[in-house]
Amino acid sequence: MSQPPPPPPNLPPPGGFGPPEQPPYGAGEPTVGDGIAIPGTPPPPPGTPPMAPPVVPGGQPGQPGYGYPQAPPPQAPPGQPPAPSPYQSPYAAGPAATEGAGFGAPTSGTGFGAPTSGAGFGTPTAPGPYGPATGGAGFGAVPPTPPGTGRKRPNSRLLLAIAGVFALLLAGGGAVVLFTGDDGSSTAGDANGDGDGGGGEDGGGEAEGAEGGTGGGEGGGLPTEPIQASLAWEVPSPEVTEEAGIIDARGTWLLDDAFVRVVPEGLVSYDLETGEENWSLPFELSEGSCLPSQNVSENRIALLQGRDCEALTVVDIAAGEEIMTMPLDSEWPTDTNSSPAILGDTVAVGTGVGSMGFSISQQEKLWEASSTDNCKEVAYAVVDDMFISQMGCGWLAEEGGSIRATNEAGDELWKWDFEGTFEDQPLTVDSVISVEPLVVTATVGEDALAAGAKRIFVIDESHQEIAVQIEYDADRYMNPCEVNTFLNCWLGQVHDGFLYLPTSVPYGDNAVVAFDLSTGQPLYEVPAINGGQIWPFDVQDGKILAYQAASDTLEGMVVAIDPATEEATPVMALDRQAREKEYALMAGIFTHDQIALWHNNTLVLSNRSFYSSDGPEVPSVLTYR
Repeated sequence: MSQPPPPPPNLPPPGGFGPPEQPPYGAGEPTVGDGIAIPGTPPPPPGTPPMAPPVVPGGQPGQPGYGYPQAPPPQAPPGQPPAPSPYQSPYAAGPAATEGAGFGAPTSGTGFGAPTSGAGFGTPTAPGPYGPATGGAGFGAVPPTPPGTGRKRPNSRLLLAIAGVFALLLAGGGAVVLFTGDDGSSTAGDANGDGDGGGGEDGGGEAEGAEGGTGGGEGGGLPTEPIQASLAWEVPSPEVTEEAGIIDARGTWLLDDAFVRVVPEGLVSYDLETGEENWSLPFELSEGSCLPSQNVSENRIALLQGRDCEALTVVDIAAGEEIMTMPLDSEWPTDTNSSPAILGDTVAVGTGVGSMGFSISQQEKLWEASSTDNCKEVAYAVVDDMFISQMGCGWLAEEGGSIRATNEAGDELWKWDFEGTFEDQPLTVDSVISVEPLVVTATVGEDALAAGAKRIFVIDESHQEIAVQIEYDADRYMNPCEVNTFLNCWLGQVHDGFLYLPTSVPYGDNAVVAFDLSTGQPLYEVPAINGGQIWPFDVQDGKILAYQAASDTLEGMVVAIDPATEEATPVMALDRQAREKEYALMAGIFTHDQIALWHNNTLVLSNRSFYSSDGPEVPSVLTYR
């Protein structure tokens, strides 16, 4: 892989957010790291600070079933090939990426060159260790595990890795989730996959990016009566050796009739109704450690492969076919924190310190940020047929930066510029919670762990200035966004002028709080039915969907928060016979490692980080209907 040239004399190293080997802005505190992952460091598991273990969910024991059998979701029609990209670079065009550049002659099975089947993936295989799935009968800190749950405390090596997250917060491997509410608001909720704007008509195809939700209003409508769900199917977790300690497989997507995910060995598609494996594509160039796009566009995803994530692959996840694989051939170093976003025929890749764009049909590089540019785009996501990008200016972004939206043709739709300081202190914009309206998280000051350092800002409609500051206390409320990710903020749901955030109450009953975006003030809060832990994760039919966590005695539940009544009502009571599996799956170490996905009255609970200390009973996927 080519390396970036040395900087000219008397100029800082390239990259709007500093060199890969340096700590983020603020003398080692995670001000830059919260929003932009810095390449070159080992990626410990990202996530927000640990919270309480699951406790009593809603629903009374012994109650009869609520609902009725649900019809299977309709099948999505296959996608059509997109037209060549008309994208015009915001930079001077970089050198075209020739076939096999830097990797030798393009031959079948090498992973680069012509977009033939088997270029970046091996030959599709028969069902492997993750499928077919078997039929079925929280988040936060790791509490003492009840007998039979199968999830154990991590060993000392894992604890050291976890401690490194909070000590350095330098690597995040993120997921991006972008939701489009039926009220017209667009919420960033992904990740790796984790994470949308790729769902339904908002994302340009029938598939949905699914890290933490399904696309707000695109899930087929809520049931008229609560569902007494059964565990339809499950998938076991991969085996993790003591030497490996942890395996991350970040990337989940929902189609109308399929659930597609990254596993350590490749991509696997499951029939959403039966759990049978539709297809699998084994990785040839990596083992799932590189990041995929969190959105889907025209049934396609983009993902990086290779030892240093230096190759770009595009896959049609409806057909299970590789479209193309090509080398990035970039001056910017890439690693497991580099992340692609796909829109139509264009893929944009952010590295944390630079960026580049590619045409899928032409297999050409369309643009690349120059090391001499003072301002550089460093991260991308897709929302509502728009590229949303983050730009940093100056050394370690000390001059500020911007959040902007462009269409696939490269036309700028809007742009919010921010200064490098706020209230006479250094300002770093970390993540985007929502696009319409634009709501962002930020760090003010050099000490990201100091009281009051974490902020949430609402930007005015003209994208000129900060209009409102949310009354956010990082000690009282959970972090809506995964650390070191641009748009994976599914714990913060924006709908109809309100931001919904969960409170952080260790080992007790928490609640979902509604903040008025026009004033920044909390107006009301909704506790879990009958107590316990509750987290918002999606918007459907004008209501906020929330997951009530399973405990060591009761199963979990999906509820809907109605803004009109300011109350939660049951939507789906989960299978009591599968309570231990549910608790084991959702009682993970980091908040954003487990995700809840809703589509056509089907709930998918999925894990994306696996530990050698996990017992064999810990599943990786549970699907209810």
